[in-house]
Amino acid sequence: MDPSSAVFPTVRLVGKDLFLAFHLPNCDDSAIVSFEEIETWRYGYPNDEGLQEHRFWRHGLTHYNFHRSTESLATSGGTLWIATFHDGTFEVVAPRARIAVPVERDATPSKALTTLLGAGDNRVLDDAGYQPLQPTSGGWFRLLRKIVNAARG
Repeated sequence: MDPSSAVFPTVRLVGKDLFLAFHLPNCDDSAIVSFEEIETWRYGYPNDEGLQEHRFWRHGLTHYNFHRSTESLATSGGTLWIATFHDGTFEVVAPRARIAVPVERDATPSKALTTLLGAGDNRVLDDAGYQPLQPTSGGWFRLLRKIVNAARG
């Protein structure tokens, strides 16, 4: 494992907005990206060792990076955002994303979220026993089918 890949992705859902915090490579600082008005999201397989099995691998998906689909694939006109981490792949459909905090010095991802948003339910995505938060609306499998069909065609 590349040491810079252990970034402890951590999320907090606030209404329909999802905040994703993670360690920046090779330091103790964190950053936060926010996704506004999310339609759905997930985290899980593939990890970095299985990333070549991801449906977008042949379309430029790379390790330890953020990616944005070039097509609007969501029912609401949102964009598919993908972040690849050591232990899993994060995917979210949202119309907008922004860098909420570019650098939070000497902070774990959870601490960075608490500094930005106040006390709340921060979830480290790689923790054993992690249970995904429920998306704000259903339709993940319907959306997944649409994404796969768009990638094939």
